Amino acid sequence: MPEEAEDKNGGAWNVLVVEDDETVRRQIKEYLEDEVFAFRKLHMSDIGDLSEALNLIKERKADLVILDVYRGAAKPGGEQTGVLILESIKKSGFVPVVLYTALPEGLEEHKSIFIRLVGKDAGGLEKLKTEIGDLFRLFIPQMHRAVVNHLDQALSSYMWEFVQQHWGEFEPIVEKPEFLRLVIQRLAMAFTHQGIEEMTRQVYGTPAAGAVVDADKVHPAEYYIKPPIGKDPLLGDIRIREDAGNTIYLVVLWPSCDMVSTAGREPKTDCVLCARAKPAKDAPEVVDWTSSPSSNKQKSVEGLIKNMRDKSPDRYHFLPGVWDLPNLVVDFQDLEHVKLETIRGLRCLGTLASPFAEAVATRFQRYIGRVGTLDLDLTLMLTRISK
Repeated sequence: MPEEAEDKNGGAWNVLVVEDDETVRRQIKEYLEDEVFAFRKLHMSDIGDLSEALNLIKERKADLVILDVYRGAAKPGGEQTGVLILESIKKSGFVPVVLYTALPEGLEEHKSIFIRLVGKDAGGLEKLKTEIGDLFRLFIPQMHRAVVNHLDQALSSYMWEFVQQHWGEFEPIVEKPEFLRLVIQRLAMAFTHQGIEEMTRQVYGTPAAGAVVDADKVHPAEYYIKPPIGKDPLLGDIRIREDAGNTIYLVVLWPSCDMVSTAGREPKTDCVLCARAKPAKDAPEVVDWTSSPSSNKQKSVEGLIKNMRDKSPDRYHFLPGVWDLPNLVVDFQDLEHVKLETIRGLRCLGTLASPFAEAVATRFQRYIGRVGTLDLDLTLMLTRISK
């Protein structure tokens, strides 16, 4: 991350030390207060009171929590107050945590990528710094702050600059659920393309060369919901099936509403229409271009990506690759009806987000809805068009 990211995002990282031993609190602060992580120093706050610590965490004032586990001396069978605080944190919000205790044995079950466990033995402070550094290396505190700040700014802007200015229009519904629905819907929009780009800049700074996405374009990651939501298949699911060592990619084309089984509802279909997709690297245009690059061949690949193939453009639909999803080309002639229960059992790599799922469905409907007609006699028409 470039150095200018510090100035643009501003402020030190807020670290909350929850520890009932004043000496240990002082040692942690003295050891870490001059350290720099992700181009910023740590602003250390220390608390020994459980309720005050939880209140501050709920107010999202901390980017990282260093949490003692035992009330008083650490001993087997002792009161694990820190575990209760950790469970409260999980129920009330999100913040990465380092459990810092003189008795780490038996606490391994609480460890995760977001929760680190460090013993207060010799070298404990150095290990504590290492774990904190690793959390910042994975951008976890940075992502937490960026999301929280963006949500606060979006709510502030919407309420002060729009709702307040148009209160006459909102007042008739302020006592009804519709008011909250409007606010939530507007906040959700704040996390669309422009908001994502701003948060990405805050977390990672100036993108590396080639990683900049123009304002009127979209990053491949924004195409998908990943991991998928719920157990029911959805329009735009990309499911995989292994067949004799080959991976078959299936894109669900069936309307989501017919496959719903939540709230005791019975699905309206037994089978699901899918289109097979193949890795784009195997497409003739890509194979030809990679074997002997030229500007004309590159234009053919660009046509593939933009769904503007020279022949039968509506037959195919390009899906960009990201994470474990390869670049794919969906073929609307290569269709397959799959049992609903079978589809549920296939691993879902991700689901196309709106409006990309609808775009696939629309192209498919356009392709199968074609009506072929004989061509007009051009020679005849040219003799008559000026008459």
